[in-house]
Amino acid sequence: MANNNRKERLKNTNPFNLPGSVPSLDELTDSMLADDSINMNKDIIHVSDDGTITYQRVNLTEVGLQVPDDIVLEEWLAIGNHLQTYDNAIQWMLGDWVVAGLDHAVTWDLVDTNATDDESKYAPLMELTQYSYSSLSKFAYAARGIPIFRRRKNVSFSLHMEILQKFGSQKEQDKWLQRASEENLSVRGFRDLLKPALETSSSLNNGLFDQTRKPKVSQLQKLWTRAREGDEQAMGQLKNEIRSTREWLDDIESSLDD
Repeated sequence: MANNNRKERLKNTNPFNLPGSVPSLDELTDSMLADDSINMNKDIIHVSDDGTITYQRVNLTEVGLQVPDDIVLEEWLAIGNHLQTYDNAIQWMLGDWVVAGLDHAVTWDLVDTNATDDESKYAPLMELTQYSYSSLSKFAYAARGIPIFRRRKNVSFSLHMEILQKFGSQKEQDKWLQRASEENLSVRGFRDLLKPALETSSSLNNGLFDQTRKPKVSQLQKLWTRAREGDEQAMGQLKNEIRSTREWLDDIESSLDD
């Protein structure tokens, strides 16, 4: 019965199924101001000088999402409805949104409390977003690993992720994040700089075989079976998983030349 109730609540609430290209900040703000689907008014929208948008009780910033501890389900779903309109910050925001969803999942009755595997906890988020488990878990891993106050605006999400995976020490992570910010490093530039440090850094961890990177064969098989039966949502998730697996294998191959 609980599972049926969860499915009914999630039905037709996909916040990431919006057509068209990513709008500008002005277009996003106009869209949010015009949205009366949840009985909101313009007084709750505020855009600060640094570009931070306060929408309801959540701050949408260039480096992520600031979510109140007492957020309720309706607020959480409404925020998710706007997240994909961001470009540079979208992966951080998705990560913060996923973390908030996971932290409140039991209270909101979104997951089976008897579930023991990590993937089951992500099931309602996968159903809402059509993102794969590997993508959502990667976003959440980065968001938890590097909190919003440690992120750098001019450092890409990919480079944050690279630094997080390679260094277990927060001190080392912050040192490289600061250097990446000051020198406008790309992932390739970071890797080139890191080669000499590989010989001396005891905290190095290439992260290639972390749980968040390795493909789950059982999940691929389930998605493949559902896709063969005509499930379009499963087909989309399967393609995302295949893409993530290819990227993982490419990274393994590239590491052989480092």
